[in-house]
Amino acid sequence: MGTIDVGEALRRPLEIMTDNYGFFIPPAIPAAVDLVSSLTAGKPEVGFGISTTAALLSLISFILSIIASGALVHMADEELKGHPASYMEGLNAAFGKIIDLTIASLIIGIGFFIGLFLLVIPGLLWLMLTAFVIPLIMIENLGAIDAIKESINLTTGRFGEVLVYLIVLVIIVGLVWVILSFIPYIGSALATIVLTPYAAISITIAYRHLTESESGETSAEAF
Repeated sequence: MGTIDVGEALRRPLEIMTDNYGFFIPPAIPAAVDLVSSLTAGKPEVGFGISTTAALLSLISFILSIIASGALVHMADEELKGHPASYMEGLNAAFGKIIDLTIASLIIGIGFFIGLFLLVIPGLLWLMLTAFVIPLIMIENLGAIDAIKESINLTTGRFGEVLVYLIVLVIIVGLVWVILSFIPYIGSALATIVLTPYAAISITIAYRHLTESESGETSAEAF
């Protein structure tokens, strides 16, 4: 197993995104739905404190976000192999894994919320352990459960470096998100469009670093 090059994992996504603007398309779709949903927030409530339209849009956004995440990881992996992929190729690949992506997302989300009730730290630890689930589904063709198990094995085997990398990634993403959120009306949507592909590409690079052979044969073509 290899070691995460934190500098490359945080720097190279910017190069890839600027070379292929298609990375902004998948996250733009759920971002647009979220923007419409926010505009309907003041509509009459039907139940659970939200309007029917807002609830439906939130569900649609959730599904589209899952598809976007899978598409971005597929595109990033193709870029790292030297075969730039269009956003349509990424979306098609994600649609083919939609069941596993959805199941994994639900399990991760439920685990996170349970962990939050257990003094917060278990929830954050759970997110760290499952950080590489989407690459494992999209790149290695694993099912949802197997991908979660393998991500846990992968991260526990490199706990320290994965923790440091994810902390730095979260800090960068968080700071940029706060800055962009100050832009009126479109700040949140813009943050989603920019930061979602950045994080997905970075996670894919880190995953490739961790899974490359000692000789570097796995990622020799990509890096």
